[in-house]
Amino acid sequence: MADVRPKSSVAKLAKPCAVAGQNVLLSYLLPEMLPSALDWFHLDDAYASLAQPSLACAIARSAGCATVLPALTALVNRFGFRLKL
Repeated sequence: MADVRPKSSVAKLAKPCAVAGQNVLLSYLLPEMLPSALDWFHLDDAYASLAQPSLACAIARSAGCATVLPALTALVNRFGFRLKL
């Protein structure tokens, strides 16, 4: 939708994914760094407990990660950080 109708509201929602797609290697590496970052901020127990109560909580945690990680990649890209092979 971002390519077909760039002025639509759906394209505005897809823009962080398009920006994150410019640095795909970082998008793949951020989830691998997540456990260390959570441990560093002492949030690892809270993050693990989100999946414990029910399947709905686990799905919500996964949806949150699927939203936050591309947004974080887009934010890091805005600061000029790029990974190159």
